[in-house]
Amino acid sequence: MPKSITVDVETDGLDKFRDKLVTIAYRFDDQGPVEVIEFDKGEVGPREFILALGDPSIIKRGHNVTFDILFLENNGYAVNGPLDDTKVLAYLADPFADHGLKALVEHTLGKVPTKLKDIKKRKGRKLEKVSEIDRAALIEYNKEDVINTGEIRKLQYPSKWYIEVEQPLINIVRDMEKRGIQLDIPKLQELDNELTEKIRQVEKEFTFNPKSPKQVSEHYEKEVDIGDYTRKTETGQWQVNKLALKKLAWDGYEPATRLLKYRELSKLKTTYTVPLLSRSDDDGRIHGSFNQAGSDEDASGTATGRLTSSGPNLQNIPDRTKEGKRIRESFIATKEPGVNWLLGDADLKQIEPRLVAHYSQSEKLLDAFNNGIDTHTLMASSIFGKDISQVSKIERFIGKTAWLSVVYGSYAKKLKQMCELNSEEPLPYELDFYEDFIENFWKANPEIERWRSQHIESTRRLGYITTLGGRRIVIPNINSKSFFDRNKAERLAVNYLIQGGGSDIMKLGIVGLTKSLHFYGLSSGLKILATIHDEILYEFCIDPKRALDMVDEAMTQAVKLENVPLEVDNKVVNNWSEK
Repeated sequence: MPKSITVDVETDGLDKFRDKLVTIAYRFDDQGPVEVIEFDKGEVGPREFILALGDPSIIKRGHNVTFDILFLENNGYAVNGPLDDTKVLAYLADPFADHGLKALVEHTLGKVPTKLKDIKKRKGRKLEKVSEIDRAALIEYNKEDVINTGEIRKLQYPSKWYIEVEQPLINIVRDMEKRGIQLDIPKLQELDNELTEKIRQVEKEFTFNPKSPKQVSEHYEKEVDIGDYTRKTETGQWQVNKLALKKLAWDGYEPATRLLKYRELSKLKTTYTVPLLSRSDDDGRIHGSFNQAGSDEDASGTATGRLTSSGPNLQNIPDRTKEGKRIRESFIATKEPGVNWLLGDADLKQIEPRLVAHYSQSEKLLDAFNNGIDTHTLMASSIFGKDISQVSKIERFIGKTAWLSVVYGSYAKKLKQMCELNSEEPLPYELDFYEDFIENFWKANPEIERWRSQHIESTRRLGYITTLGGRRIVIPNINSKSFFDRNKAERLAVNYLIQGGGSDIMKLGIVGLTKSLHFYGLSSGLKILATIHDEILYEFCIDPKRALDMVDEAMTQAVKLENVPLEVDNKVVNNWSEK
């Protein structure tokens, strides 16, 4: 009996739930011949292939393996057992590299790989579909990918973190994508129609094309002293971005408010309502992609280790605007006859500040987390030199928005831009205020400054940081002679330690929850639907108290921080906007 089977599929598109499966190449134990099944010609493969996919004792291996497995499952194959992904392993080894199979073949194996474009011909202006490629060439290409995946895997050394967390997570991600999330299609369609009408009405008020950066630049150059609000791009056009428009609006230039609104409405429609409606299946479910090694649009991935989301990117759906909240309202629990599914939302509370407290052992932060004091108000009080009861709303806003960025190493100019971008009203502070803010923060928080300095010095010595879960992330340029490169590396060293730790806690919590559900025989009664930053969206049909308790326990017991309790805001919601 084989121990593993390496698979690679060729398809007519990237949609795992709609596009056509063309060929399947596979190989047992990464040795011997590679077999190819021409699925689009009616072949399903020999009995040994079908049995191996369904055998829970046999490892299924691939490069971005969830892609291959979901294509197989959505075309009738039963797949069970552990999954092994050379792309995830490559990402863990170097999160900044290109983790595509072709790049790994070149850099790891020292071979020149065949690329799909090399065997495609043009049909008119477009390249032919995969199913139209010369079949002999396609079969050899498919075989080559299987062979290369196997050879790369032999050079990879799985860490404890991969074996215990990332590898089990591959199956969890597969199940999340397969299940999808229920949408309230009528509500979403109604919003899409409203957005279309609002955009049409706003467009009438423009004397230029609001979609054209050139026309926008020329218009604002004529109408206002735009140079007081922004700068020119390399092409010589004024950069009329969100911050420039907000400042113009605050100064009473009403057309800027109109352009801000137009851009917001257009983004909601083109990025969310249209894709959600067009990609939802016949049951009104959206099947997004959750990526452990970065999204398809970002080959280098996210070095923090957070799952990225695409098709659509759930992490960017706004939750402050009225229309953004209405998009979230369309995400609901599954509608299934005879089963009462409920929607749950669990959000780890202030995980990054808790990690700063864990590493620095700041008495101020430890006191806040152990006695229920609002950390953002507390930090603002220390920075502004006021009693906590005297901190104003705007001072708390500045504190909340900026203090973590100071820890990460942001400059005064960056803090000013960030605060202004996030503010709903004009802020009465010039650049020197933010310079004083940084100086006062370090004076008021010596333990945090001491820890940060020690961490950066350690990173210089070692060349890498080690996250809470034991992942090593190499920090390029940490000893660079260039001040700019070295300073950027220092910021990354702190950022990746804190945000990487948050990512580790989320993943440990998800894996722990899955194990607990399996142990108690409740896997069919609670389903993880999505992870968004430090938040889990899930649904369940078991006793609500038990469901909430299991999620609470998994997330708060994922790790033990030193003198800092983990807390989760976990509740039953009618839709995602109620988080």
